[in-house]
Amino acid sequence: MDLKKFINKHGGSVPKEFIKASSIIIFLSPVEPSFPQLILRVSLSRFSLFRNSLLQPFLYQLLKGINCCHENKILHRDLKPQNLLINTKGELKLADFGLARATGIPVKSFSHEVVTLWYRPPDILMGSTHYTTIIDLWSTGCIFAEMITGKPLFPGSNNEDQLLKIFKLLGTPNEQIWPGIIELNAEYKTAYPVYPTKKVQQIIPGLDPDGYDLLEQMLQYDPTKRISAITALQHPFFKDYLVSSAKSPVSTPQGSPAPSTAPVTRGGIVFGGGSSHKST
Repeated sequence: MDLKKFINKHGGSVPKEFIKASSIIIFLSPVEPSFPQLILRVSLSRFSLFRNSLLQPFLYQLLKGINCCHENKILHRDLKPQNLLINTKGELKLADFGLARATGIPVKSFSHEVVTLWYRPPDILMGSTHYTTIIDLWSTGCIFAEMITGKPLFPGSNNEDQLLKIFKLLGTPNEQIWPGIIELNAEYKTAYPVYPTKKVQQIIPGLDPDGYDLLEQMLQYDPTKRISAITALQHPFFKDYLVSSAKSPVSTPQGSPAPSTAPVTRGGIVFGGGSSHKST
């Protein structure tokens, strides 16, 4: 991967004096303090109002950022709420690319010690070192659920406990649900109790059928069945959001949205005017 080329293409800059043989220092556009005051690394789960008018915009922006990475053959490998930055305009940006890696053909063998434990997909937890961009979509599903419930979906304490928490909620997978699982872990059959399969509707409250369908496609055990970022962006769950957002921006002659200093209220939270706060 030509990291310098990728960063320059997407709005950053890499001065020559900051490029070294073993490291690189990246300067990107600043992000203003987010909710509630000066906290940049926002935990999305603190705001139950996300299940209303903020859920779709933030999830859509998250998927756009992920898709941008994946189109450029980059795995983020550490998606979690603390690595999402939201500015006072309600713009979401991906952060912390410390574990990011390039991918391509042939498929590389990567470390399985990636992704913060609570957002780590089951194939990685089982020890897989051959994975693709789909690794990031399981993490996105966990974030999606956390936006709604206000708490982590699978708060495990170690690898084994993490798998057990996943199995208890989604059901213990078998060869029919996840072909190749026995090959991935020879001791799988005897290592874990068998929990019944559950639908996400039984676990996560308040979504419409399209929302449940999208979440279920993100939380697929079999990586080959997990939805991609580009496909997720076209999911019917975002239909209303895309229609409303297409009507709202006022474009400049250059085609970019015209700047506005007026505060905007979404989901009871006010964006703009230098701060973000809950409206009363």
